[in-house]
Amino acid sequence: MHIDKRQVLLLCAKENITQYELAEKCNMSPCTLSTMLNGRSTTIKSINKIAEYFKIDISELIKGE
Repeated sequence: MHIDKRQVLLLCAKENITQYELAEKCNMSPCTLSTMLNGRSTTIKSINKIAEYFKIDISELIKGE
């Protein structure tokens, strides 16, 4: 499963937070978040952490395969 990088960056811009801050708020390492955003496959659990932070449905973050 892949995360939609564009959507995450847009949400970060709206919240005025950096990727580093997002990683901290989602209790994951910045390296893990960077890896996810750079196209590496990830788990639903990791994507769900980001969806929960932004209070959105996980489907809004999943990249169409």
